[in-house]
Amino acid sequence: GGSIQTSSTGTGNLAVGGGVLNSNTTGSNNVGVGQGALYVNTTGTNNSALGLNTLNANTTGNENTGVGQGSLSANTTGSDNTGVGKTTLAQIVAATGNTAIGDYAGFNSSTPMTTTSYSTFIGLNANDSVNGLTNDVVIGYNAQATQSNEIMIGNSAVTQMCFAGGRACWYSSSGVPSAGLCTSGNIGSLYSNTDGSGPSLTLYVCTASGTWTAK
Repeated sequence: GGSIQTSSTGTGNLAVGGGVLNSNTTGSNNVGVGQGALYVNTTGTNNSALGLNTLNANTTGNENTGVGQGSLSANTTGSDNTGVGKTTLAQIVAATGNTAIGDYAGFNSSTPMTTTSYSTFIGLNANDSVNGLTNDVVIGYNAQATQSNEIMIGNSAVTQMCFAGGRACWYSSSGVPSAGLCTSGNIGSLYSNTDGSGPSLTLYVCTASGTWTAK
């Protein structure tokens, strides 16, 4: 059973589990499933919490969705956030417009992301390196954005990015590129030299099979 307090005048709420919507006063159209979900919500509306302690600190935030243990657990007044996976977006307090998918996505254990806004994190441990960034898109395991308005795909171990179809790739590694990486099937591919060896310029273009041209 649920535990919406008897003094609540909110309508359209559903509570399943101990302490769910325990403090609700006028909040309406909320769904809480799992112990402690939306525990201190008072006037927040249209929130959905599924999992132990999901959105349990939410008071007046609206239109949030947390799925997974501890998802959005610190959010108090932030709205329009979606977290799917254990501990997703679990540090934001009053932030808005974030989406995180994958365990610990949108969560940084060393630098808490309390005010990150309007950002998307997809993948285990995908996050921002500092707090307060905005408008980031971070995709992949351990991928990490370092500034606002940044798209980061993959972590530091990724050395190439390819596009299906034309098979053009972007390689990044030390030393000059191997001729074997440049084939007739990926003309136009790029190679970034990360240590400055070879010609003074560190960008190469695959211009013909087996031929990299420094730019």
